[in-house]
Amino acid sequence: MSPSVLDSESELATGGKPFNLDDMQPFFQFKDHSFLHSCNPIQKEVKFIFMLAKNDWNRGYFTTILAGIVAFLLGSISSEVFDGGNARLSGLQGISEVGGANYFQLILSMLLWLWFLYNTWILFPAMRTHTISLILMWNLVMGAMIFFHTENSNFPIDFKLSEMMQGTLLILIVAFFLYFFWKAVIETRDLHIELNHVHEDVRIMEQEMREHSLRGWSALFFIWAFFVLIGSWSGTHFIAERGTNSLFYFGLHLVIGGITVPLLMTILWYPQRMLGTTTTIQTKAARIAERELLLENGELFDEDLVHRSTHQNKKAVCVECGAESALVRLDDGSMAHPCSTESCKTIVPIGTKCKKCKQQMPSRINCESCGMNSPAIDYFPNMEVW
Repeated sequence: MSPSVLDSESELATGGKPFNLDDMQPFFQFKDHSFLHSCNPIQKEVKFIFMLAKNDWNRGYFTTILAGIVAFLLGSISSEVFDGGNARLSGLQGISEVGGANYFQLILSMLLWLWFLYNTWILFPAMRTHTISLILMWNLVMGAMIFFHTENSNFPIDFKLSEMMQGTLLILIVAFFLYFFWKAVIETRDLHIELNHVHEDVRIMEQEMREHSLRGWSALFFIWAFFVLIGSWSGTHFIAERGTNSLFYFGLHLVIGGITVPLLMTILWYPQRMLGTTTTIQTKAARIAERELLLENGELFDEDLVHRSTHQNKKAVCVECGAESALVRLDDGSMAHPCSTESCKTIVPIGTKCKKCKQQMPSRINCESCGMNSPAIDYFPNMEVW
């Protein structure tokens, strides 16, 4: 990975926006009385995302996208695709029978996909798990289309429900995971606003909500999912109808695949750009479950979780003398402090009892430097973070 990519990511994690979402204008302004008027805000957000990407993306991003597109094309364009290969062979035996040039092309495609994954792993630390899951969902959709075409090469025409069980199961699994990925991003955004952009002025809060809107990102995400579905179907349909000499479906597969890769990069990049590289993208239910599990184990919050939360938020300081405090804000928005019992140093959420020694953690904390007793919330200064 080139140093320029890492340097750029560090700048994005700490820098602000070069322009605001409110300043954007739709690509095409629909009139108020038009039924397409509701598309105007989505257009503005999509334009904002593209302009922000144009401003932020450097050579490392475009090289990664190029690697993904080339990997996709190498895996799709092959003489084996056009001549049909040997239908009696499958699995490892089928791969071993691939010709020398085609076999080298297959290996090169796999290496480029691995390099694409490695680069996205470096570029998007907050989205690492989700990167793997989205790539896996893409492959599961392709697997579902293979099942759909196994008994009916003309799918979806003349389909029978009895022939669709395996493919439908895979599609339902994909829909389930994609929905929870989308929900995790939305709920993490909500938590980010709650932690970093609370303000007594309602107008400022409304402006922050508009600036953190994810309608445009959601539209791009569902477009990506649709392209994955159509691209997988068109490629599989071309193979299933081999011999018809129609290249339309194959061309559609290549075009959509070339668009799907940069769309995937945008879907991974934008939430991290908005929320920060140290953010954990989780649903609210997952955060609660993680917290309850740690509570049940008597650990409450391990050192790694506390370190991550402290790194993500500004350190707690006394409002009187400015001395740093052991108080931390956790990923779920709550605050915690080491247990006040001398022999117990468990991290305890404010207002709850320590699971080890049952000592109540008060909502007001004494400064160890000057002795000032202040509400826990006062220890965290206001933060200006997008």
